[in-house]
Amino acid sequence: MTGNNDGAFPPSYPFALNKGWRVGASYGQDNHSLNASSGRTALIAPTLSRAALLDALRQRRFYSTDDPDMQVAFKCGEAWMGSVVQTGTSVTFTVAVTDDENIAKLELISDRGDVVAQQSYAPGTDSRQVSWNPVVSIARSSYFYLRVTELDSKHEDDSGLPSQMAITSPLWVNPVSTSGGVWYLAEGYTGDNFQEYLSLANPQDTPAHATITYMLGDGSTVQKPQGIEAGSRATVNVNAAVGAGKEVSVLVTADRDIVVERPVYFNYHGLWTGGHVVMGTGMPSNNWYFAEGYTGPGFDEYISLQNPGFNAATLTLRFQTQEEGEKVIGGVFVPGHTRRTLRVNDLFSVPYQMSLKIESDTPLVAERPMYFDYLGRDGVHWEGGSCVMGARQLATASYFAEGTTRSGFDEYLTLQNPGGSAITVSAVYQMGAGQGGSVLKSYRVEAGRRATIFLPVEIDRERDVSVQLTSAAPFLAERPMYFDYAASGDSRQGGHCAVGAAAASSEWFFAEGYTGNGFDQYLCLQNPGTADAWIEVRYYTQEQGPLAVRTLRLPSGTRVTVLVNDNAGPGLQNSCRVRVVSGPPIVAERPMYFNFAGWDGGSDTLGFVPGT
Repeated sequence: MTGNNDGAFPPSYPFALNKGWRVGASYGQDNHSLNASSGRTALIAPTLSRAALLDALRQRRFYSTDDPDMQVAFKCGEAWMGSVVQTGTSVTFTVAVTDDENIAKLELISDRGDVVAQQSYAPGTDSRQVSWNPVVSIARSSYFYLRVTELDSKHEDDSGLPSQMAITSPLWVNPVSTSGGVWYLAEGYTGDNFQEYLSLANPQDTPAHATITYMLGDGSTVQKPQGIEAGSRATVNVNAAVGAGKEVSVLVTADRDIVVERPVYFNYHGLWTGGHVVMGTGMPSNNWYFAEGYTGPGFDEYISLQNPGFNAATLTLRFQTQEEGEKVIGGVFVPGHTRRTLRVNDLFSVPYQMSLKIESDTPLVAERPMYFDYLGRDGVHWEGGSCVMGARQLATASYFAEGTTRSGFDEYLTLQNPGGSAITVSAVYQMGAGQGGSVLKSYRVEAGRRATIFLPVEIDRERDVSVQLTSAAPFLAERPMYFDYAASGDSRQGGHCAVGAAAASSEWFFAEGYTGNGFDQYLCLQNPGTADAWIEVRYYTQEQGPLAVRTLRLPSGTRVTVLVNDNAGPGLQNSCRVRVVSGPPIVAERPMYFNFAGWDGGSDTLGFVPGT
């Protein structure tokens, strides 16, 4: 800055920040007069040493001031100006300013250079030492900096203007949520032969008010308000909200803890019909993991990337292939406040069975849609698609409540090992009632590779099965399933995929569900414990509000399947909560099989656990 008050550079400061530059506010001048300017670059350091001052510069803990002795503190929690911080959706800043002249105004400035909060001091009041704690609500990653205006009563500024200014380095704030107030979804498309919805569940006793921000592929955004009645759910038609032909990611913020899923139905390229449903995530991440992936004949694999922040993201893609080990692709860019789609088939000249680790220098959200004509071992041609939200981290355990090897179903497990050493994954296959005891297996997964397990070979056909996987080293597991589901003489072909749960829980939530014509909705409940569990299921319907609680017993070491069409009733758009009232924690998934306006298929979703 060559003078915060009168120079040419302050207007360029938010312009640079809007482009995603991580820059701070320093003072400089090109002076051809005998008098030096009164301006300073003020550094915040614990000691007056070379090392401490250089560290302050590297961390952007400095501000630009016209006044030679103005002291400014600008923090979020314990984080000083220049920091990148993770917060909730309500952010409190700490401001303290001390000077020998009165302060006229404090301004908190954010995206696009907009003033989002300000504090003014009346003329004649003693405002030489002031403090301020502005609170703002944020729905996406944003920057904030402080502008201080003081009355130059001592005429220290060589410009002769009646005031002087100080401008701080920014704080970059990323909202995250471990509850249900913030939800991100990376994938979405409203083009020809795609129909996208949002399902928003409100299990609270009071209405919820949400804001839906649609992030489009060209960097523009569309915002819409959405109310959700108490104990109910709302359905949003995304095609109607943003128009046709849009690649769209979604950010949902709410004043209550809600649950958000995204159903999509499709006729992919006019060839393969189906649908997939994904539970949103409450937190962008610098790392994402996917255990499943295939680019062979009849499969189209994609990665959908949502960057909710202003800063462009630079990605490295590390593929752990089953055939040749790790393949690394770097230099992938996603601009700020937008989404990008990568077709994985286009990245390789030969097909691979693969897992993926995404590394990003900026937190983002990643999903993996896949569309396929599955041949299987018998040339069956089951056409459809699946989509999963990636996992933010690996774990030493993985649970799957759903699974079957009955006729018309092919079930797999894919195991990802991105580490530098081989690992052993132990499996406990828990059968349905009356289908025999558990089956124990173990599998070696080489370093930087993935392994594929075909369950009909492991446990035989005609079994309903839940799975518990454990390892001494962190790994990720997914469960792809392909099917020809027969319902009342109506064949519904396709596939779905799920990422395993890292732990069992005493409570699970689902936002999506429908028991109308052409839809069969299930709950698959797994009890990996050694004691029976008693379960309450509560449905929150769009038509009737909350239904009476249903109860059931879940025997130890087994799984139970609930047909929701019978358990809740027909014709209901529903969300649900599954809660353990007595006994060990469980795992819950929701498979659905459907014929949506002639597009047949199925989907499966692991429930949401509050606080994760």
